Amino acid sequence: MKMALENAQRAKANAYSLGTKCQNEQEKVALTDCLELYQNLVERINATADPQTKCTATDAQTWLSGALTDYETCLAGFVDLGVTGNVMPMLASNFSNLICNSLAINKGYIPRDNTARSREGFPVWVKPGDRKLLQESPPASNANVVVAQDGSGNYRTVGESVAAAAGRRPGGGRFVIYVKAGVYNENVEIGTKLKNIMLVGDGIGNTIITGSKSVGGGTTTFSSATVGVDGDGFIAQGITFRNTAGAANHQAVAMRSGSDLSVFYRCSFEGYQDTLYAYSNRQFYRECEIYGTVDFIFGNAAVVFQNCNIYARNSPSKTNTITAQGRTDPNQNTGISIHDSIITAASDLTGSLGSVRTYLGRPWKQYSRTVIMKTSMDGLIDPAGWLPWDGAFALSTLYYGEFANTGPGASTAGRVNWGGYHVITSAAEASQFTVGNFIAEASMKITLNKNEEEEKDGYSPLPNFEDLTMEQWNAVRHALALSPIDINQKLTGEIPDESGSNSSSSIDYFEDDEEMPAEDQLDRSTRNGRPEETSEAGELQAVDMVNRPDVHGRPSERQKDEPLGVQPTVDVVDRSDDHGRSSEG
Repeated sequence: MKMALENAQRAKANAYSLGTKCQNEQEKVALTDCLELYQNLVERINATADPQTKCTATDAQTWLSGALTDYETCLAGFVDLGVTGNVMPMLASNFSNLICNSLAINKGYIPRDNTARSREGFPVWVKPGDRKLLQESPPASNANVVVAQDGSGNYRTVGESVAAAAGRRPGGGRFVIYVKAGVYNENVEIGTKLKNIMLVGDGIGNTIITGSKSVGGGTTTFSSATVGVDGDGFIAQGITFRNTAGAANHQAVAMRSGSDLSVFYRCSFEGYQDTLYAYSNRQFYRECEIYGTVDFIFGNAAVVFQNCNIYARNSPSKTNTITAQGRTDPNQNTGISIHDSIITAASDLTGSLGSVRTYLGRPWKQYSRTVIMKTSMDGLIDPAGWLPWDGAFALSTLYYGEFANTGPGASTAGRVNWGGYHVITSAAEASQFTVGNFIAEASMKITLNKNEEEEKDGYSPLPNFEDLTMEQWNAVRHALALSPIDINQKLTGEIPDESGSNSSSSIDYFEDDEEMPAEDQLDRSTRNGRPEETSEAGELQAVDMVNRPDVHGRPSERQKDEPLGVQPTVDVVDRSDDHGRSSEG
């Protein structure tokens, strides 16, 4: 970790020195992203390595996964804009090697038997006070500041209220911004320093934040977001996030969240390609609506969608892909879980179902992981279910799963026969991807220098390494060779009994600390009704689905035989995939 931090700090300093070497505006745009992303990853690694943070092993795995995503996103921005030959090679480093090694080692410290828990359907890390805020009405009664276009609040724009939050917040507590009904045409960034911000509106379709940035318009996928959030503990309720760039402009993000422990409740996300960028860290979406065409739920977060309505729109490319998950290392604890939701056609697609093929997803990265369970799928889903990215790429290393889905599109009889595709038949396996397990915090703390008696009573000086693959063992050996340890210093942690199960049989919904059987939980939630789609469709122009060069957007992928400048040193853990999601076209 120390080596990774030093490497990241050098890379950050190097990135700042490259401004004068940019030859055009596109390189400047991509480098600007990198400066922000390097700052974010340095902060994440610092938090992981700092003993005062007292992070759990799961926290560490989450933040390391996010740091690796930050580094890769920096490079992907240059690919987005087609400028890979000048500045980008100067940013290459062995940072990813060091993070991959750390992920492999830290995985052994994660408890093997996490008892699934959630409260009132929310993750346990959503505090009682925040759950109360989400359920109370009217929202203005708890607001620290009010945004109103007519001047009846403290500010007229969302951006102004966010900028003012740093100076007006009461310590580090929750800061509530009430955004009154209206259409706010602006781009909003909530940085890492602004933690525990809550945006609450007057409901879907009433409070709307809209923008139109896109890769086609000259920004990277990362910076195209109408609203981008990096500050941890973010909550949004009752707001529509929209990007109106239209399908012809390729990647155009409505919401990008890298906020750890973030919650989106009764919100709507509207766009075409790349609508919702679940970028990194732990996220939870409940009773939300997501509209799009190509890869419109994508990113590398550990994210659960519960009781959501997912709408595929009419695509000029005649091919829709709902998800494009971006896991690049087998030890990242990231993935997309869609639970107890509805997948159906938006109003503009219902008359064209025979000419547009819609798939559940495709593998953006080597270890793409997506699970859909207890979800109603209408007949728009193609019988194959899933779409390849590029030939056989990632088909044996991905993890795609379906469990107990219903509806005319849910039959698995005609599904793909890839090595990484799974028809899940046990609740125990499915429970790994529910709120209580997939995005829960671990309670285990790693401490130093426990005494001998404690070790005899259930402590172990070593993590659980018995399940590591050969590649992971290679990473462990490599890291230990790089960083010799003092054999007299004991690293101890409370390790579960080896006889424990790898997954809990309990699944999903719990009231307070009460555990419920899997089958009982899977049917408890009440689905959202299917609201009528908004009338605004944005511009629709023909978009080529396979051939538009831009690695971060997914298909404008570089041609298979075209070099991508200077590549970073090969990772010890094989991560051979620089497939950017091409700007579909």
